[in-house]
Amino acid sequence: MIKPLIACLIAALILAIAPWVIGEKGYVLIAFNNWTIEGSIVSFAVMTIIASIGLYLLFKLVWYVWAIYGNTRFRISQRTEQKQLANLQDGLWSALNNDHSLVLKKLANANLPVSWQGISYAFAADAALKSNQSAKALELLAKVPDEQQNYVAHLYAQTGEHQLAADLLSVAAQQKKPDVLQLHLYCQLLVAQQDDTALLEVIPKLAKFGDLTDEQWQGVWQVVFKHADNAVIEQRYEQLARNLKPLAEVAYCRALLNNGVTEKAEAILIKLLKKGHYDTVTASLKNSSRLSLLSLQKTVQELLKKQPESESLLFCLAYVALAQTDTELASKVFKKVLNEQNAHAHWRIAARCFAAQGLEHEALQLYQTFTPT
Repeated sequence: MIKPLIACLIAALILAIAPWVIGEKGYVLIAFNNWTIEGSIVSFAVMTIIASIGLYLLFKLVWYVWAIYGNTRFRISQRTEQKQLANLQDGLWSALNNDHSLVLKKLANANLPVSWQGISYAFAADAALKSNQSAKALELLAKVPDEQQNYVAHLYAQTGEHQLAADLLSVAAQQKKPDVLQLHLYCQLLVAQQDDTALLEVIPKLAKFGDLTDEQWQGVWQVVFKHADNAVIEQRYEQLARNLKPLAEVAYCRALLNNGVTEKAEAILIKLLKKGHYDTVTASLKNSSRLSLLSLQKTVQELLKKQPESESLLFCLAYVALAQTDTELASKVFKKVLNEQNAHAHWRIAARCFAAQGLEHEALQLYQTFTPT
């Protein structure tokens, strides 16, 4: 706008000084139908300058009024958005604090953009489920946009719609490059449902895209190797990719021990011992009994000669003895190694071991010390 005004002013200035430059008075006559306008170039130049200044002032006035209107409208809109955002924030904090009724109230008043509405409905549905309002949860889940339904499949499962949840997530898992979050949700759903067949099918995708933690992988393997048939367990382990076998080894070993297959399990435990994974060996043997693990016991005792004060190795020896129903050796080890710092994880098993050996006083003392009053 400034440049055209400057151009008009320059043109008017040229017209104003032209008569003196060329030495002529200079008149202008403009006729249009029955209308005529006559005047000197100077007068026309002055009128042009006045008109330009008037147009400029009019433009500034319109711009100022429009700016006032725009700022007012923006402030009103901003206050509304801030209030809606505050409702969303309060709803999310309430969800973290398990105040489910407030979650439903706040999120109901959070009029959010379309891209955020699905998340809002999902949080509200989760709150409804935790308030035992399954029908309300289903109503809210139905409002989640179709393209976001995969993300709330686990909530459908909690309402009892297990097949719908599985169908939603299985589609996502079958994609060439699945969404990582949806893949995790599908994995969690299958583990919760103990669906070993579906888990076996999705394991390659989990290995490639899932980025699961060790704990999550152990949950997967527990379901995969829960089968009672040893042949099936061994077949599933052998079919795993080479990079997955180390992750599955502990769960595979536990499955073999639970089914009484000691030869292969013992070889795995000895290998874990030599790598220094003493706590893993102990955890693997906690639920084992009536086994023959003489080679494993010999390995533990040889390691104890080098590390006689190692608590982890002593606990290994105690649990190896218990797995072989040797409560006498286990009792001696527990009496030596148990103390206030480590007894919380082992006192129940130690007390049963003491009771089996007729050491009622030691067993009673453990119960009195660690049983809440």
